[in-house]
Amino acid sequence: MNRVEKFLTRLQKKDSLVAEKIVEKLISKETENFNVKKLKGFQNRYRIRKGKLRIIYSQEENGAIYIIYIYISVTKTKKLINTYKYKIP
Repeated sequence: MNRVEKFLTRLQKKDSLVAEKIVEKLISKETENFNVKKLKGFQNRYRIRKGKLRIIYSQEENGAIYIIYIYISVTKTKKLINTYKYKIP
C-alpha cells in the first residue's frame, strides 16, 4: 500500500471517495470541473476545493504533479489531516 492509499484509509468513507476521485482526475489532468485556484505567492501551486475537502498541489513545467496537502476545512479554521508529497507521473 503506497502513502496515498494509506492516507485515504484514515479519512471518513465519504471524504475518502471524494479525495480518490480528485486524485484520479489530477492523474488524468481533468481539473476543469473542480474549483481550482492558483495560490498567491507561489509560482505553480494550486488549490482544489470540493465541499470541505481541500487539496493543495503543484504542477511542474515538465507535467509532474505533486500533492502537497490534503486537509478538511472545519468551520472557520482548517484542520490539517496529513502532509505528504507524492509525485504523480
